[in-house]
Amino acid sequence: MKVDHKDNMQSIVVLGSTGSIGTQTLDVAEHLHIPVEAICAGRDVATVEQQARRFGVKYCAMGDEAAAADLRVRLSDLPVRVFSGEQGISEMIRASASELVLNAIIGKAGLAQTMSVLNAGKQLALANKESLVVAGEPVMRAAAEAGVTIRPVD
Repeated sequence: MKVDHKDNMQSIVVLGSTGSIGTQTLDVAEHLHIPVEAICAGRDVATVEQQARRFGVKYCAMGDEAAAADLRVRLSDLPVRVFSGEQGISEMIRASASELVLNAIIGKAGLAQTMSVLNAGKQLALANKESLVVAGEPVMRAAAEAGVTIRPVD
């Protein structure tokens, strides 16, 4: 992800933080000292726990409800709010003060979160091409209506 420091970016949200693009984005954020406010993944609780501790995130979300319950226990010593399920990921996006969200959730599962980011009026770094393949016109219309820029990633 190319970062323009002139944007005075305060923090980012990484959706799909345990995948290839998500982990690379976190490495770049760490190298450039960009705070990561929130992360999410499907089921990889161990990696999300490690990432949450490494980056001191405020929010985590797990697509899988059982994984979210496990993560809540693992992070109970930290002031981290853990969301669960597709609706929970959308709530996390809205709760975040970050203005830039990277969506690296794989497959058609990423479409709902693409729309959540746009509906929240946040800038979108999109690595989930399926969002545009499956629903290009509605996605672009939502971006235009929200005045949001979609930045391609990958």
